[in-house]
Amino acid sequence: MGVSKYTFKSNGKVIVDTVGFASELSYEVDDKNVKISGPQGNLIMTIKDDKSIEGPLGLLLTKKPK
Repeated sequence: MGVSKYTFKSNGKVIVDTVGFASELSYEVDDKNVKISGPQGNLIMTIKDDKSIEGPLGLLLTKKPK
């Protein structure tokens, strides 16, 4: 499986970097859902209780330690 990095900005934009190819998309948070909007449509992911984000096909986003 490839490596993906999602960088969420406070201005409602997210940078999605997959194997060196980066795209800037829009996102919004609604309760426990994160909706990322792009040219191919919307991707809705779930914010879990531990603050990780769960997406399709077993995708799990965790905050990178500083």
